[in-house]
Amino acid sequence: MGSAHPGNQFVNVLRDARDKSDCERDTRKTVGNKHRRPATEYNPVDLVLIKGQVLSDSKKHESSKLTPKWNGPYKIKRVSKTAYLLEYDNEEEVGQYHLSDTKRFIPRGEQAAPAAVF
Repeated sequence: MGSAHPGNQFVNVLRDARDKSDCERDTRKTVGNKHRRPATEYNPVDLVLIKGQVLSDSKKHESSKLTPKWNGPYKIKRVSKTAYLLEYDNEEEVGQYHLSDTKRFIPRGEQAAPAAVF
């Protein structure tokens, strides 16, 4: 009789707020991912290095500055979206590592030559 049910107004306000929130989230996602590079994808035959986490130890005369930052190369045995099961050449498993702890192994003979400086 003239006015809408108060419950319907509340539902409409909630729907509008949810739509606006979804639109804002999509905008933030687009802006935030604008300069993000795609994740590295590996195949089961690729060789990778894993990040070494060595701490300095003065008793053993070891400095973390002088230790290798990457260990390997290791073969990829199983691939998931973010984690890889790595193994030695003799099929012995090394362990499972996250994508962020790996990088592709490039043998020294295949590295690109540095650009000439003029």
